[in-house]
Amino acid sequence: MPKYETIQDYLRAVEEQIRWKRAWPVLCRELRQHMEDQRDDFAAQGFADAEQMAVAEMGDPVPVGVELDRLHRPKPQRGLLAMTVVLALAGGFLRVWLTYSARPSLDAFSQKKTVLALVLGIVVLLGGYFLDLSPLLRRPKTVYTVALAAGIFLYMLWLISPVGKMQYFVLLRHIVQFYPVVYALWLYGWRGKGWAGFLGAVAGGIPLTLVSLLGLSAGNALILLLSGFILLLFAIWKDWFRVSKPAAIAFLAGLAVTLVSLILLRYGSSQRIEAVFHPEKFMSASGYLGYQGTTVRQALAASRWFGEGAAGFAPYPFEQYVPEWSRDFLLTTIVYKLGWLPFMLVVLAMTGLLVWVVCRWSRHQAGQMLVLSVVMIFSCRIVCSVALNLGFVLFSFGFPLLTGNLQSIVDMGLLGLALSVLRNGSILRESSMGPEASPHIL
Repeated sequence: MPKYETIQDYLRAVEEQIRWKRAWPVLCRELRQHMEDQRDDFAAQGFADAEQMAVAEMGDPVPVGVELDRLHRPKPQRGLLAMTVVLALAGGFLRVWLTYSARPSLDAFSQKKTVLALVLGIVVLLGGYFLDLSPLLRRPKTVYTVALAAGIFLYMLWLISPVGKMQYFVLLRHIVQFYPVVYALWLYGWRGKGWAGFLGAVAGGIPLTLVSLLGLSAGNALILLLSGFILLLFAIWKDWFRVSKPAAIAFLAGLAVTLVSLILLRYGSSQRIEAVFHPEKFMSASGYLGYQGTTVRQALAASRWFGEGAAGFAPYPFEQYVPEWSRDFLLTTIVYKLGWLPFMLVVLAMTGLLVWVVCRWSRHQAGQMLVLSVVMIFSCRIVCSVALNLGFVLFSFGFPLLTGNLQSIVDMGLLGLALSVLRNGSILRESSMGPEASPHIL
């Protein structure tokens, strides 16, 4: 075996055995720290050749490098990638097919634009999948600041720009959909800092929620709040903040009660709530909510298990009678035009994708937090979109990978981030700087 005199020579020999070059900076940092600690211990004992002794104690670098190479390889998520692409293609096909007969209606989806959106979505999916998330985990507060500033900037452009207002508004509504992921990173940046860290983590959700509301996106704000509470509970359970768990949970429960009370004061009038469950009573008195809920339920009542529903359930054709039939209520369109069975298959397929993602759970706690934030976004949207399309109308929610071309691109970007965590799990685990990190990699 060649004799290695310095730590740098030893590390260079180990690096030659590592095929996944993205993993090497992480492994090098941990391995160097371990060897330097050993060197310092020998030096403290009075040995003049402390560095050579630390190198010799590590043994042959080739077997060490081979073992690290075996442990630290990307974990391809080809199955999840393929399923995501298949569901996105199916969603694009359904969008065009179900609305094609409505041309030249503005509600119809262009074939060319849908194909372009699918191509861009796949590019975004792969971009997220191959993204190195380590820099984001090292600078979570920078990510938070940039995301918040981007939202505020778009809102200001929406306010002052004489042209292109709708484009800024649409961009803002889609950017805030990433805020649960941004908040997950924000929580990660406050770990290990006691009550100050816990309160800082909680406070970080306020500006994100306000920007979501500024974008007139109450639904996205609701998803952010629900996701934020789950993420906070997860962080408390993992003892990220080093505080009393009962006290932190009690504080969080009090905050939840306060927020629910405020939401009920804003949206919870007795007439509005009753219109959600009995929209037919408020067909005109409660305005659009009563009309949406009533027409959707009438369409569902005329639907069959398989095939197009019965005609004549309304004084106008389905496309003219049911509002937003090609957008937020596209699931209702699937039920009426194709049947309850295709509707159930669409919902089960998307749910199955999320279950599959959860089953590939990352070992690294920050990775778990990122995956959990994405799963929460999609879970909330699935549940709320299904409820909306069953006639329980309160907020607008599009079904993932189905509703809208731009929305599908955003969905694929979010899933790409989650799959990147699963692919890069080993180096994310070892690059953790939090209290859960192991001090050595050997």
